[in-house]
Amino acid sequence: MTNERVAKFQEFLNKSLLIDQTVLIDNILDGNKEDLHIHNAEEFTIKFSSGRTQVATLALLTEYIEDHEDILSRKKADRVVDNSEQLQQSIEKLESDIKALKSAVADNRYIFYWLLVPYWLAKELINFDQVVLDYMGNHYWGITQIAGDHTADEILNLLFEELI
Repeated sequence: MTNERVAKFQEFLNKSLLIDQTVLIDNILDGNKEDLHIHNAEEFTIKFSSGRTQVATLALLTEYIEDHEDILSRKKADRVVDNSEQLQQSIEKLESDIKALKSAVADNRYIFYWLLVPYWLAKELINFDQVVLDYMGNHYWGITQIAGDHTADEILNLLFEELI
Protein backbone atom coordinates (compact mmCIF):
# COMPACT_ATOMS: atom_id res chain seq x y z
CA MET A 1 0.00 0.00 0.00
CA THR A 2 1.18 3.52 -0.71
CA ASN A 3 1.55 5.99 2.14
CA GLU A 4 -1.63 7.79 1.04
CA ARG A 5 -3.53 4.49 0.92
CA VAL A 6 -2.24 3.53 4.38
CA ALA A 7 -3.36 6.90 5.75
CA LYS A 8 -6.84 6.41 4.23
CA PHE A 9 -7.03 2.89 5.68
CA GLN A 10 -6.03 4.16 9.14
CA GLU A 11 -8.71 6.85 8.89
CA PHE A 12 -11.22 4.15 7.90
CA LEU A 13 -10.25 2.08 10.95
CA ASN A 14 -10.54 5.10 13.24
CA LYS A 15 -14.10 5.68 12.03
CA SER A 16 -14.91 2.01 12.60
CA LEU A 17 -14.40 2.20 16.39
CA LEU A 18 -13.65 -1.51 16.89
CA ILE A 19 -13.79 -1.55 20.69
CA ASP A 20 -13.52 -4.99 22.35
CA GLN A 21 -16.76 -5.82 24.19
CA THR A 22 -16.36 -9.58 24.69
CA VAL A 23 -17.11 -9.68 28.44
CA LEU A 24 -20.16 -7.44 28.04
CA ILE A 25 -21.60 -9.54 25.20
CA ASP A 26 -20.93 -12.81 27.01
CA ASN A 27 -22.92 -11.43 29.98
CA ILE A 28 -25.73 -10.25 27.70
CA LEU A 29 -25.90 -13.63 25.94
CA ASP A 30 -26.06 -15.42 29.30
CA GLY A 31 -29.07 -13.32 30.32
CA ASN A 32 -32.23 -12.06 28.61
CA LYS A 33 -32.12 -12.78 24.88
CA GLU A 34 -35.42 -11.15 23.91
CA ASP A 35 -34.02 -7.75 22.89
CA LEU A 36 -31.23 -8.99 20.67
CA HIS A 37 -30.83 -10.20 17.11
CA ILE A 38 -27.79 -12.01 15.78
CA HIS A 39 -27.20 -11.94 12.02
CA ASN A 40 -25.36 -14.84 10.33
CA ALA A 41 -24.89 -16.72 13.61
CA GLU A 42 -25.27 -20.13 12.00
CA GLU A 43 -23.30 -21.89 9.30
CA PHE A 44 -24.25 -24.86 7.18
CA THR A 45 -21.84 -27.50 5.90
CA ILE A 46 -22.85 -28.92 2.52
CA LYS A 47 -21.25 -31.91 0.81
CA PHE A 48 -21.89 -31.76 -2.94
CA SER A 49 -22.10 -34.81 -5.23
CA SER A 50 -18.68 -33.87 -6.64
CA GLY A 51 -17.18 -34.48 -3.20
CA ARG A 52 -16.58 -30.76 -2.62
CA THR A 53 -17.57 -29.44 0.80
CA GLN A 54 -18.82 -25.88 1.28
CA VAL A 55 -19.60 -23.94 4.44
CA ALA A 56 -22.26 -21.25 4.03
CA THR A 57 -24.49 -18.89 5.97
CA LEU A 58 -28.27 -19.14 5.58
CA ALA A 59 -28.29 -16.34 2.97
CA LEU A 60 -25.66 -18.11 0.87
CA LEU A 61 -27.37 -21.48 1.31
CA THR A 62 -30.66 -19.98 0.08
CA GLU A 63 -28.84 -18.47 -2.91
CA TYR A 64 -27.24 -21.86 -3.73
CA ILE A 65 -30.63 -23.58 -3.60
CA GLU A 66 -32.23 -21.00 -5.91
CA ASP A 67 -29.30 -21.20 -8.36
CA HIS A 68 -29.32 -25.01 -8.42
CA GLU A 69 -33.10 -25.17 -8.89
CA ASP A 70 -32.87 -22.66 -11.76
CA ILE A 71 -30.14 -24.69 -13.49
CA LEU A 72 -32.10 -27.90 -12.91
CA SER A 73 -35.26 -26.50 -14.51
CA ARG A 74 -33.25 -25.34 -17.56
CA LYS A 75 -31.59 -28.75 -17.90
CA LYS A 76 -34.95 -30.52 -17.62
CA ALA A 77 -36.25 -28.26 -20.40
CA ASP A 78 -33.18 -29.17 -22.49
CA ARG A 79 -34.02 -32.86 -22.01
CA VAL A 80 -36.90 -32.45 -24.49
CA VAL A 81 -34.34 -31.71 -27.23
CA ASP A 82 -31.34 -33.66 -25.93
CA ASN A 83 -32.05 -36.83 -23.96
CA SER A 84 -28.41 -37.93 -23.70
CA GLU A 85 -26.97 -39.98 -20.87
CA GLN A 86 -24.63 -37.10 -19.99
CA LEU A 87 -27.55 -34.70 -19.56
CA GLN A 88 -29.41 -37.25 -17.43
CA GLN A 89 -26.36 -37.69 -15.17
CA SER A 90 -26.05 -33.93 -14.84
CA ILE A 91 -29.72 -33.69 -13.81
CA GLU A 92 -29.27 -36.46 -11.24
CA LYS A 93 -26.21 -34.70 -9.76
CA LEU A 94 -28.14 -31.43 -9.51
CA GLU A 95 -31.08 -33.19 -7.82
CA SER A 96 -28.65 -34.80 -5.38
CA ASP A 97 -26.99 -31.45 -4.66
CA ILE A 98 -30.36 -29.75 -4.09
CA LYS A 99 -31.30 -32.50 -1.65
CA ALA A 100 -27.97 -31.99 0.18
CA LEU A 101 -28.53 -28.22 0.27
CA LYS A 102 -32.06 -28.55 1.64
CA SER A 103 -31.02 -31.04 4.30
CA ALA A 104 -27.97 -29.10 5.52
CA VAL A 105 -27.89 -28.80 9.30
CA ALA A 106 -27.03 -25.54 11.02
CA ASP A 107 -24.16 -25.21 13.48
CA ASN A 108 -23.54 -22.14 15.62
CA ARG A 109 -20.46 -20.23 14.53
CA TYR A 110 -17.83 -19.95 17.26
CA ILE A 111 -17.15 -16.35 18.26
CA PHE A 112 -13.63 -15.63 19.51
CA TYR A 113 -14.39 -12.05 20.56
CA TRP A 114 -16.87 -9.20 20.01
CA LEU A 115 -16.16 -5.68 18.79
CA LEU A 116 -18.43 -2.65 19.13
CA VAL A 117 -18.94 -1.19 15.65
CA PRO A 118 -20.99 1.70 14.26
CA TYR A 119 -24.27 1.08 12.45
CA TRP A 120 -22.89 1.75 8.96
CA LEU A 121 -20.13 -0.83 9.46
CA ALA A 122 -22.56 -3.37 10.95
CA LYS A 123 -24.70 -3.18 7.80
CA GLU A 124 -21.65 -3.79 5.60
CA LEU A 125 -20.46 -6.68 7.78
CA ILE A 126 -23.87 -8.37 7.53
CA ASN A 127 -23.60 -8.15 3.74
CA PHE A 128 -20.18 -9.82 4.04
CA ASP A 129 -21.82 -12.74 5.94
CA GLN A 130 -20.20 -11.72 9.21
CA VAL A 131 -21.82 -12.34 12.59
CA VAL A 132 -23.37 -9.13 13.90
CA LEU A 133 -25.33 -8.72 17.12
CA ASP A 134 -27.90 -5.92 17.39
CA TYR A 135 -28.71 -5.14 21.00
CA MET A 136 -30.46 -2.04 22.33
CA GLY A 137 -29.29 0.17 19.47
CA ASN A 138 -25.69 -1.02 19.61
CA HIS A 139 -23.97 -3.26 17.06
CA TYR A 140 -21.29 -5.81 17.81
CA TRP A 141 -19.18 -7.76 15.31
CA GLY A 142 -18.52 -11.37 16.30
CA ILE A 143 -15.05 -12.37 15.13
CA THR A 144 -15.17 -15.98 13.91
CA GLN A 145 -11.65 -16.30 12.46
CA ILE A 146 -8.36 -15.37 14.11
CA ALA A 147 -6.10 -17.10 11.58
CA GLY A 148 -6.33 -18.19 7.96
CA ASP A 149 -8.92 -16.81 5.57
CA HIS A 150 -11.50 -14.16 6.52
CA THR A 151 -9.80 -12.77 9.62
CA ALA A 152 -11.02 -9.42 10.93
CA ASP A 153 -8.12 -7.61 9.22
CA GLU A 154 -8.86 -9.30 5.90
CA ILE A 155 -12.58 -8.44 6.12
CA LEU A 156 -11.75 -4.83 6.96
CA ASN A 157 -9.37 -4.65 3.99
CA LEU A 158 -12.07 -6.07 1.67
CA LEU A 159 -14.62 -3.59 3.03
CA PHE A 160 -12.16 -0.74 2.64
CA GLU A 161 -11.45 -1.70 -0.98
CA GLU A 162 -15.17 -1.96 -1.74
CA LEU A 163 -16.11 1.31 -0.08
CA ILE A 164 -13.26 3.42 -1.46
